[in-house]
Amino acid sequence: MIEFRVLGPIEVIRDGSPVALGGPRQRVLLALLLVDAPRPVPIDRLADELWHGDPPDGAATTLRAYLSKLRSVLGADAAITSSGAGYALEVAGDDVDATRFERLANEGHEALERGATRRAALRLRSALEIWRGPAFAGDSDEGVLRTEAQRLEDLHVSALEDRIEADLALGEAAELVDELEGLVRDYPYRERLWRQLMLALYRAERQTDALGVYRRARHLLDEELGLEPGEELQRLEQAILRHEVPAARPPEERHNLPAPVSSFVGRETELADIDRLLGTRRLVTLSGVGGVGKTRLALEAASRALGESPDGVFLVDLSALTERALVDRQIANVLDIREQPGAPLVEQLLVRLRDADLLIVLDNCEHLRETCADLCGRLLASCPRLRVLATSREALGVPGEVDYPVPPLPVPSSGADPDDLRASEAVRLFLARASDAQARRSDAPEALATAARICRDLDGLPLAIELAAARAKAFSFEEIASRLDDRFQFLVSWRRLSPARHRTLRATMDWSYELLSDDERRLLDRLAVFAGGFTLVDVAAVCLDGLDGGADDLVARLVEASLIVPEEREGETRYRLLETVRQYAAERLETNGETVAVQRRHADHFLTVAESAETRGAGQLRGLRQLDADIDNMRAAAEFSIASGVDTEIRLAAALWPYWHVRGQLAEGRDRLEAAIAREGAAASGAYTRAVLGAGILGWSVGDYGRVRVLAKELFDTAAATGSRWDEHAANKLLSHVALRERDFAGAERYSKRTLALARKLESDHDVSTAQLNLAVVYLDWGKTEAAIPMLEDVLAYNRRNGIAEGAGFALLNLGEADYHLGDFARARLRFEEARQAFESVGFRAHVGHALTGLAGVEASSDRHEEAARLLGRADAVLEAVGASKDDFDPTLAARVEAEARASLGEDGFVAAYEDGRRSETRG
Repeated sequence: MIEFRVLGPIEVIRDGSPVALGGPRQRVLLALLLVDAPRPVPIDRLADELWHGDPPDGAATTLRAYLSKLRSVLGADAAITSSGAGYALEVAGDDVDATRFERLANEGHEALERGATRRAALRLRSALEIWRGPAFAGDSDEGVLRTEAQRLEDLHVSALEDRIEADLALGEAAELVDELEGLVRDYPYRERLWRQLMLALYRAERQTDALGVYRRARHLLDEELGLEPGEELQRLEQAILRHEVPAARPPEERHNLPAPVSSFVGRETELADIDRLLGTRRLVTLSGVGGVGKTRLALEAASRALGESPDGVFLVDLSALTERALVDRQIANVLDIREQPGAPLVEQLLVRLRDADLLIVLDNCEHLRETCADLCGRLLASCPRLRVLATSREALGVPGEVDYPVPPLPVPSSGADPDDLRASEAVRLFLARASDAQARRSDAPEALATAARICRDLDGLPLAIELAAARAKAFSFEEIASRLDDRFQFLVSWRRLSPARHRTLRATMDWSYELLSDDERRLLDRLAVFAGGFTLVDVAAVCLDGLDGGADDLVARLVEASLIVPEEREGETRYRLLETVRQYAAERLETNGETVAVQRRHADHFLTVAESAETRGAGQLRGLRQLDADIDNMRAAAEFSIASGVDTEIRLAAALWPYWHVRGQLAEGRDRLEAAIAREGAAASGAYTRAVLGAGILGWSVGDYGRVRVLAKELFDTAAATGSRWDEHAANKLLSHVALRERDFAGAERYSKRTLALARKLESDHDVSTAQLNLAVVYLDWGKTEAAIPMLEDVLAYNRRNGIAEGAGFALLNLGEADYHLGDFARARLRFEEARQAFESVGFRAHVGHALTGLAGVEASSDRHEEAARLLGRADAVLEAVGASKDDFDPTLAARVEAEARASLGEDGFVAAYEDGRRSETRG
């Protein structure tokens, strides 16, 4: 987050810390760009301003240098662009304090003009809090900045006067006297300040002093300007003499808002947003899924707006209405407008509200959406001061409406510390309502962690959290958490004062479901089979029999109804259901007897996705990211396959093992592969033998060499039975890896050469390159470095030529090791760093750890033992996180680096640096 400050000295603040801008000309250049942002400023004008109308020779070149430095300082947070019209700074308006100040000051002035004094006072105070001093302080001696500084100063004084006017209207008087005395000294020719001082003194029961102020003002104006006081000051003097000054009358708070019966927790961001929107827009609709807290949020926002609407704030609850024709009558009843014969009621509403300045909270519009939209459109068009805050499952669709989706409460992560848990809005809500049910409730770390788990399981939905907390009278937090799998039976309230649809979670969902069309209900039910999200393509394949055209419209309508949550990821929109919605839809799907059929389509579809995803080669990154997004769906497909006995499981495992390997999900991958192999039994299918190879590779990665030999023998047996060269190639590959780790270099060479020969017979360039890499690694670990290097260079060239980051990373990692052993540490550093970047680009964390180990060796070779220890700590943290074996990369190097670092730094120094490295990797 970046903030530009010009009210006072010119500053840039990024994430709470000041940014070094350089010398005065760079500060002035930034200020000039900010004054006109985002419009371009001509180059000639910038030069004239920077050099006070006398730019030197080469000014344009110097200016470009200044701009280049500014670009590097500001970075991507605020781009400086160039065009034929000049240079422009792309920055959001509210990121500049002067723009924010001016907006708030104008909003306050407008509110004061229409009698919304409390709103005016709040807005003006917020504006004045931003002011740190004269604009561009120290950099505004002349030119554009001087003119702009004077304009902002005038606005500052006007805002002060407006704020004092609002305070006087709200009944303050004595509190303002000292401030006004100072202001009339600072701004002696502003008659409004003299008038305000006289009024404050009079209302503080100091009539003589008020008349004395009038005499002081008259004398100063006569002596300094040769003028008489203005008519307004003279009238006030006469009113004081006659005791005819009206007393302050703070605006009456007219409303029908219910008094809250429980505390309001959190939502400060949303409340600030709504307050800002109501200040500038006339129809704001809070939309969201049932139970997300729209009504409670609307009531809190409305209560904070009391006094800002001179004619009042009124709640119109539509939840009990079933007939559309009753909406206007409900509004009329709330506003005490009596129906008169001879004219439609809506016309009478328009007449009565034409000049009214009020806020209507139109609650629960979803089942009467069209009627509410039509009525709001007519009222807003005819009543210029009317504002409406509506709540609905979806926006009303009225021109000028602002749809404000209300999100669930943010929930803390599973690893959050107790302080973060206590600060969580969701946890605070749960604990507050649990205390209402059972006053003596603990907030010990264990209880906080369980409360957080409950909030996560309930998607942060306030209604569900409150219903769960209400069960704290009879159940412990752990017991509540354990019962949420049956949330629709368990989350029930017996509070008689609650609306019926808020007494159970099921009733809330029923209310939303009944508003859907048959097609929308059918799709929502089927979406329950997805785990972790879905795309429109997935929806068409799984839920709509491949009809792509139907997915767009139906999904969009369910998004509008707040039952599907859209999320943009890297330019693609994915969708998901909240878990509560998913469980509800799953029950409906089961009731309709469609569960198994839709799950089968789901499993078939995601098997196709898994088998088509490229997990090796140039498209690896794209394929891995696709599997990242769909891995939960893959797991669901596998579970369905296991439960139903179809052949999807072994094919999924065979397709996914490279993903598990690269992502370091070695334990999960081994478990699924071994289970699939065991259930499949000895088989000669391609999927089976690919799964056996995957189990072997993952087993080797964690050092389970005995199991790898068993799997290799199985591949040899299959190859003997079928004549499959691929199976024989895979078996030799596994045994070459095991032999190398067991330091049987001759055996490793023999198996690797067989692997290479078979790869050539298979005519697979990729397998040939991989086999060359493996043979080169054998030679490298055997000490035959000169034999390894040419092969590694060939492997690197092949992978770079084909855009394969992982393969290039392996070649670079081993070339770095070769350079290290040859004593070329500078080259080794470059190789290891390039390898780290290549592995980082595809998320192959285990080999990121190995590259860090190599870099530690380079640092140690230059006697930088503290940095070497730190890098070892980082490497070990990465390897432990994914469960990878340290033996997969030069097992002697790390031990040697550690021994040298301990000897150089001492035990305490080594441990401190090592642990610092571990922490940095864990945080990063």
